[in-house]
Amino acid sequence: LGYHPEIVADLPDSEWSTFFDNPEHGIFSIYTEETVHIGESHIAIEESLGDGQISILIGDRSRWHQGYGTLSLTATLDVAFYQYGLFRVWADIPEYNTHALTLFNHLGFTHEGTLRKSRPHEGARFDSVIMGMLSTEYARKT
Repeated sequence: LGYHPEIVADLPDSEWSTFFDNPEHGIFSIYTEETVHIGESHIAIEESLGDGQISILIGDRSRWHQGYGTLSLTATLDVAFYQYGLFRVWADIPEYNTHALTLFNHLGFTHEGTLRKSRPHEGARFDSVIMGMLSTEYARKT
């Protein structure tokens, strides 16, 4: 996320800008229609390369499979390409997160590589799938 929620929660308002006004990290809250906070998206920007790593977290499991991931990823891509002017975005997705792999594939990301056994999870190691998208590919989708 670019910050640790357990640390930030106790910071005075004057110090929040350290995390949330950082030009290398775009952090966005995800809300329901009823303005309930259910997650966040993040873009870790590598300005010299013109790219950014995207992550999406819907922390409220009861809200999974209701379209929030798709809407959040689309909004994050809009910011990455149209506001930040990035050329490329990418995501590092553990192979066991099949729903995320389906989501990123559905929105037009391309499998760029696999990091073998790079993710420890529940006592085992799993591959990470690197998926990416270029601004020109996203422009064709919208």
